[in-house]
Amino acid sequence: MTADTEDPREEDRKCYLTDQPVRNDCFVKMAFGYGSDLNLHTYRFVMCDEIGQKVLKYIESLYTNGKTPQDHVVVDKRMYD
Repeated sequence: MTADTEDPREEDRKCYLTDQPVRNDCFVKMAFGYGSDLNLHTYRFVMCDEIGQKVLKYIESLYTNGKTPQDHVVVDKRMYD
């Protein structure tokens, strides 16, 4: 585990899943709250764009309500400061 104050852009630039070099391509952060079996666990994965696209496709395959990942897009301008 790493401190959640660390900036994923400052880490060793390798995809956590493939060890391919990355240049701030993608990262996913999942935080579990009260009521979850993983209460207070946070996972962060730095990944290459290829894996990030696969993660999005998998998440999209789980939707049963007609929505898509595009319904949850947030532009985080702080990532580009």
